[in-house]
Amino acid sequence: MSRIESISRHPQRLAAAGALLFAYGIALTACEAQKPNASSENARTESSARGEPFEPPGGLESGTGGGVKVICNGKEMRLQDDATDPATGMKRTKLQFVRSGRAVSAIGLPGEMRDYTPVGVSCAISRSNGRPYFVVQFGERPRGCKFCEWFYLYDQDGKQLTRSVPVILKDETLPETQQQYPNNEEYTALAERLRLPDAEMSYID
Repeated sequence: MSRIESISRHPQRLAAAGALLFAYGIALTACEAQKPNASSENARTESSARGEPFEPPGGLESGTGGGVKVICNGKEMRLQDDATDPATGMKRTKLQFVRSGRAVSAIGLPGEMRDYTPVGVSCAISRSNGRPYFVVQFGERPRGCKFCEWFYLYDQDGKQLTRSVPVILKDETLPETQQQYPNNEEYTALAERLRLPDAEMSYID
Protein backbone atom coordinates (compact mmCIF):
# COMPACT_ATOMS: atom_id res chain seq x y z
CA MET A 1 0.00 0.00 0.00
CA SER A 2 1.36 3.40 -0.97
CA ARG A 3 1.76 6.29 1.51
CA ILE A 4 -0.90 8.32 -0.33
CA GLU A 5 -3.42 5.45 -0.13
CA SER A 6 -2.62 5.05 3.57
CA ILE A 7 -3.28 8.74 4.27
CA SER A 8 -6.46 8.80 2.15
CA ARG A 9 -7.96 5.95 4.20
CA HIS A 10 -7.40 7.82 7.44
CA PRO A 11 -9.21 11.19 7.51
CA GLN A 12 -7.25 12.38 10.57
CA ARG A 13 -3.93 11.83 8.79
CA LEU A 14 -5.34 13.59 5.69
CA ALA A 15 -6.38 16.62 7.72
CA ALA A 16 -2.99 16.80 9.42
CA ALA A 17 -1.17 16.64 6.10
CA GLY A 18 -3.35 19.42 4.72
CA ALA A 19 -2.66 21.63 7.73
CA LEU A 20 1.06 21.01 7.36
CA LEU A 21 1.01 22.01 3.67
CA PHE A 22 -1.03 25.14 4.50
CA ALA A 23 1.46 26.21 7.18
CA TYR A 24 4.38 25.64 4.81
CA GLY A 25 2.72 27.84 2.19
CA ILE A 26 2.27 30.68 4.68
CA ALA A 27 5.90 30.45 5.80
CA LEU A 28 7.13 30.50 2.19
CA THR A 29 5.02 33.59 1.41
CA ALA A 30 6.35 35.40 4.47
CA CYS A 31 9.94 34.68 3.48
CA GLU A 32 9.36 36.05 0.00
CA ALA A 33 7.77 39.19 1.45
CA GLN A 34 10.82 39.82 3.64
CA LYS A 35 13.28 39.78 0.75
CA PRO A 36 14.54 43.34 0.06
CA ASN A 37 13.55 44.91 -3.21
CA ALA A 38 16.86 45.65 -4.94
CA SER A 39 15.49 48.45 -7.09
CA SER A 40 13.94 50.19 -4.07
CA GLU A 41 17.15 49.93 -2.06
CA ASN A 42 19.19 51.29 -4.95
CA ALA A 43 16.77 54.16 -5.45
CA ARG A 44 16.99 55.14 -1.77
CA THR A 45 20.79 54.99 -1.85
CA GLU A 46 21.06 57.08 -5.02
CA SER A 47 18.52 59.57 -3.69
CA SER A 48 20.46 60.03 -0.44
CA ALA A 49 23.71 60.49 -2.37
CA ARG A 50 22.14 63.28 -4.40
CA GLY A 51 20.81 64.90 -1.26
CA GLU A 52 17.32 65.28 -2.79
CA PRO A 53 15.37 64.08 0.28
CA PHE A 54 16.99 66.72 2.43
CA GLU A 55 14.68 69.56 3.39
CA PRO A 56 15.92 72.90 4.73
CA PRO A 57 16.47 72.21 8.46
CA GLY A 58 16.05 75.87 9.34
CA GLY A 59 13.95 78.70 8.08
CA LEU A 60 13.66 82.39 7.44
CA GLU A 61 12.61 84.72 10.17
CA SER A 62 12.10 88.44 9.67
CA GLY A 63 13.54 90.39 12.54
CA THR A 64 12.30 93.50 14.26
CA GLY A 65 14.17 96.68 14.96
CA GLY A 66 15.94 96.85 11.61
CA GLY A 67 17.26 93.32 11.24
CA VAL A 68 16.67 89.91 9.74
CA LYS A 69 18.14 86.49 10.44
CA VAL A 70 18.36 83.11 8.74
CA ILE A 71 18.85 79.82 10.60
CA CYS A 72 20.48 77.17 8.42
CA ASN A 73 21.33 73.73 9.84
CA GLY A 74 21.62 75.17 13.33
CA LYS A 75 23.88 78.04 12.19
CA GLU A 76 22.59 81.58 12.08
CA MET A 77 23.41 84.54 9.88
CA ARG A 78 22.18 88.00 10.84
CA LEU A 79 21.72 91.11 8.76
CA GLN A 80 21.30 94.28 10.80
CA ASP A 81 21.12 98.02 10.33
CA ASP A 82 24.37 99.94 10.56
CA ALA A 83 25.37 103.58 10.13
CA THR A 84 24.21 105.65 7.17
CA ASP A 85 26.98 106.82 4.84
CA PRO A 86 26.89 110.65 5.08
CA ALA A 87 28.51 111.09 1.67
CA THR A 88 26.16 108.91 -0.35
CA GLY A 89 23.14 108.48 1.92
CA MET A 90 23.61 104.70 1.71
CA LYS A 91 21.97 102.89 4.63
CA ARG A 92 24.68 100.40 5.51
CA THR A 93 24.08 96.98 7.03
CA LYS A 94 26.35 94.60 8.92
CA LEU A 95 26.56 90.86 8.39
CA GLN A 96 27.09 88.61 11.41
CA PHE A 97 27.53 84.87 11.91
CA VAL A 98 26.33 83.10 15.05
CA ARG A 99 27.78 79.79 16.23
CA SER A 100 25.70 77.59 18.55
CA GLY A 101 23.49 80.54 19.44
CA ARG A 102 26.26 82.24 21.42
CA ALA A 103 29.45 83.37 19.69
CA VAL A 104 28.75 86.23 17.28
CA SER A 105 31.39 87.21 14.74
CA ALA A 106 31.32 89.93 12.10
CA ILE A 107 31.63 88.87 8.46
CA GLY A 108 33.87 91.17 6.47
CA LEU A 109 32.34 92.46 3.26
CA PRO A 110 33.99 91.68 -0.09
CA GLY A 111 36.32 94.49 -1.12
CA GLU A 112 34.63 94.90 -4.48
CA MET A 113 31.34 95.58 -2.70
CA ARG A 114 32.59 98.69 -0.87
CA ASP A 115 30.07 100.87 -2.71
CA TYR A 116 27.19 98.52 -1.89
CA THR A 117 25.78 96.72 1.13
CA PRO A 118 24.06 93.41 1.98
CA VAL A 119 20.29 93.70 1.54
CA GLY A 120 19.05 90.10 1.81
CA VAL A 121 20.03 86.66 3.05
CA SER A 122 18.79 83.12 2.46
CA CYS A 123 19.47 79.44 3.17
CA ALA A 124 19.78 76.96 0.29
CA ILE A 125 20.29 73.19 0.53
CA SER A 126 22.49 71.59 -2.11
CA ARG A 127 20.90 68.80 -4.13
CA SER A 128 24.40 67.48 -4.86
CA ASN A 129 25.79 66.97 -1.36
CA GLY A 130 22.88 67.76 0.97
CA ARG A 131 24.82 70.56 2.68
CA PRO A 132 23.33 73.94 3.59
CA TYR A 133 24.68 77.22 2.22
CA PHE A 134 23.98 80.87 2.92
CA VAL A 135 23.19 83.20 0.02
CA VAL A 136 23.72 86.93 0.56
CA GLN A 137 22.44 89.55 -1.85
CA PHE A 138 24.25 92.89 -2.19
CA GLY A 139 22.79 96.08 -3.59
CA GLU A 140 21.85 99.65 -2.77
CA ARG A 141 19.82 100.78 0.20
CA PRO A 142 17.38 102.39 0.80
CA ARG A 143 16.92 102.71 -2.93
CA GLY A 144 17.42 99.62 -5.02
CA CYS A 145 17.81 98.87 -8.69
CA LYS A 146 17.51 95.81 -10.86
CA PHE A 147 20.94 96.56 -12.30
CA CYS A 148 22.73 96.30 -8.95
CA GLU A 149 21.98 92.82 -7.64
CA TRP A 150 24.97 90.70 -6.69
CA PHE A 151 24.78 87.28 -5.04
CA TYR A 152 27.47 85.72 -2.86
CA LEU A 153 27.66 82.18 -1.54
CA TYR A 154 28.86 81.28 1.99
CA ASP A 155 29.30 77.85 3.52
CA GLN A 156 27.66 76.75 6.77
CA ASP A 157 30.62 78.14 8.73
CA GLY A 158 30.23 81.62 7.25
CA LYS A 159 33.16 81.33 4.81
CA GLN A 160 32.79 83.34 1.59
CA LEU A 161 32.95 81.07 -1.48
CA THR A 162 32.45 83.43 -4.45
CA ARG A 163 33.47 86.89 -5.65
CA SER A 164 32.33 89.43 -8.22
CA VAL A 165 35.51 90.74 -9.84
CA PRO A 166 35.10 92.88 -11.80
CA VAL A 167 31.85 94.16 -10.32
CA ILE A 168 30.36 95.08 -13.71
CA LEU A 169 30.52 93.07 -16.92
CA LYS A 170 29.84 94.38 -20.42
CA ASP A 171 28.39 92.74 -23.50
CA GLU A 172 28.72 95.01 -26.51
CA THR A 173 26.48 92.75 -28.60
CA LEU A 174 23.49 93.93 -26.54
CA PRO A 175 21.64 97.24 -26.99
CA GLU A 176 23.63 100.14 -25.56
CA THR A 177 21.36 100.60 -22.54
CA GLN A 178 21.70 96.89 -21.64
CA GLN A 179 25.41 96.28 -22.23
CA GLN A 180 26.45 96.52 -18.58
CA TYR A 181 25.24 94.04 -15.98
CA PRO A 182 26.29 92.80 -12.50
CA ASN A 183 28.94 90.10 -12.39
CA ASN A 184 27.36 86.99 -10.84
CA GLU A 185 29.33 84.49 -12.89
CA GLU A 186 31.14 82.77 -9.99
CA TYR A 187 27.95 82.52 -7.96
CA THR A 188 25.93 81.15 -10.88
CA ALA A 189 28.57 78.56 -11.76
CA LEU A 190 28.94 77.28 -8.19
CA ALA A 191 25.18 77.32 -7.56
CA GLU A 192 24.67 75.19 -10.67
CA ARG A 193 27.43 72.78 -9.66
CA LEU A 194 25.91 72.39 -6.18
CA ARG A 195 22.41 72.19 -7.69
CA LEU A 196 21.08 74.85 -5.34
CA PRO A 197 17.39 75.77 -5.54
CA ASP A 198 16.41 79.36 -6.19
CA ALA A 199 17.18 81.38 -3.09
CA GLU A 200 14.09 82.53 -1.16
CA MET A 201 15.51 85.82 0.05
CA SER A 202 14.55 87.48 3.29
CA TYR A 203 15.18 91.21 2.94
CA ILE A 204 15.98 93.77 5.59
CA ASP A 205 13.40 96.56 5.83
